[in-house]
Amino acid sequence: MERSCTACHGLDTVQGNRGTVDDWTQTVNLMVSRGADLTDKEIPVVIQYLAKSFPPATQTAAPAPAKQ
Repeated sequence: MERSCTACHGLDTVQGNRGTVDDWTQTVNLMVSRGADLTDKEIPVVIQYLAKSFPPATQTAAPAPAKQ
């Protein structure tokens, strides 16, 4: 992701966005159509990474358990 996304965007751009798998699929496909350097095998990996790491605000991951 860093290689392909940060060629045009700062990490703040990616981190500032949130979305579902469908949202990220549309975004990644748009970026590929604009020249993002991703192979066909990398596209679904990036989509899954973004959807897991930057889900909609209502679907944020559960907090890590507290250390004892």
